[in-house]
Amino acid sequence: MGGHLLSMNLSQSLAAHALDRAYNKKFSVIRATTEDLREEVFRIRYKVFCIENAFENPEEFPDQLERDSYDQHACHILLKDRDTNTSIGTIRLIRPNPDHLHRTFPMQAVCKHDLLQTPDSIRKVCEVSRLCVSREFRRRQYDGSVTPGLNLKEFYRKHSIGTTLTRRLIPYSPLGLFKEAFSWALDLGAINCVAVMEPHLIRSMKKIGFRCAKLGDTVEFHGTRQPIIFNIKQMYDRMAHQKSLLEPFMTDHGQLHLKALHLAENLWEDTMLATDLNDTPAGALTVPAPDGMVTQAAC
Repeated sequence: MGGHLLSMNLSQSLAAHALDRAYNKKFSVIRATTEDLREEVFRIRYKVFCIENAFENPEEFPDQLERDSYDQHACHILLKDRDTNTSIGTIRLIRPNPDHLHRTFPMQAVCKHDLLQTPDSIRKVCEVSRLCVSREFRRRQYDGSVTPGLNLKEFYRKHSIGTTLTRRLIPYSPLGLFKEAFSWALDLGAINCVAVMEPHLIRSMKKIGFRCAKLGDTVEFHGTRQPIIFNIKQMYDRMAHQKSLLEPFMTDHGQLHLKALHLAENLWEDTMLATDLNDTPAGALTVPAPDGMVTQAAC
């Protein structure tokens, strides 16, 4: 029994190493911190949201660069195909706008959860949005309209150490975007990220270890969407506990998990210090969760 378990752990470890190595060989993920790179971001978004899907009116973007007012206080990330050196996907991380907290995130228009309406809460989260991958990487029947479908069983069943795995990596192409968005959020001191996503994509992400919580009921926004919140530390905790195939890649071999743990500890200490300074009466102290997770039904 022990030998069988060791063999399973070794096999899973090799598969995780193969996925991490192959992904980084096939794709690169870049923070778009220059005007030229941001132009690439907006061009991909125009292609996916205006041409490939009728989510936005192309006539509103005569320069073929899809953008909006939220981009001014957002961090942008590019996914590039190393084989062709072309940009194929993007995601943005929207920071709180201190001048317009009640209009700081697009999802505030469709989700009325208290977390998105209370100034103190708004300041502590970022929104992940505009996730998309170009059509060339969405060719299978169970892919979505803007991102490939996630099918971990496919990799488990067919992975081969030492091969390029290019075709089988296509379902995982958005993962590098999520990884960098969460890393950037931690750099900004935010341990929670909110989003509005398709329910089927949430279910797929749950299966591979993306822990999230619902923020109220589904909403109508280019179809049925579910407002959610990711607690980055708890997501990494679950991946580690489940020994997820994606854990080494998503946590940069534990470095991002460690960063999330340190941030959660700092937030905990700051909260407790603020409580003490407010002279809360004895017996009335409410101890918050160390990682600031919003209590909702888990996805």
